Amino acid sequence: PRIDAVLFGIFRNEAEQHLQIIDEYLRQERPELTGLAVTPELLRALHTLNGSARTAVVPEISEPYSALEHYARVRQGEDW
Repeated sequence: PRIDAVLFGIFRNEAEQHLQIIDEYLRQERPELTGLAVTPELLRALHTLNGSARTAVVPEISEPYSALEHYARVRQGEDW
């Protein structure tokens, strides 16, 4: 499928905000990554990036973020 330029522009603008949330989460000081609690903000950012990338038809972005969202939900204890 062809990427719609308008949808991709909207996606790119939204993605910057969500990527900043993910970046801040990953930069938290902790002994190891597995000790970091999944936050509602992280889940929202992953979910929105995944959905927005799917809407803009960018599977190269939506597929990895779908997997990350799934992993975060499993870590949080959701049966997803």
